[in-house]
Amino acid sequence: MENALTAEVILKTRADYIVAIEQCLAEMQRLQAQIVDEQEEIDQLRTETKALLAALQTA
Repeated sequence: MENALTAEVILKTRADYIVAIEQCLAEMQRLQAQIVDEQEEIDQLRTETKALLAALQTA
């Protein structure tokens, strides 16, 4: 998790908090996009697997 924020970040100003929150939100968006991509891949593999099983059952 190279992009993760460390727990040792020291926030002193409002600007520091805003930057930290924006970084967290950006990471959350990146992870959400990754989840969507992986779910699409899972759905495609599930479809292919069902097709292969159906082909094997009719063979």
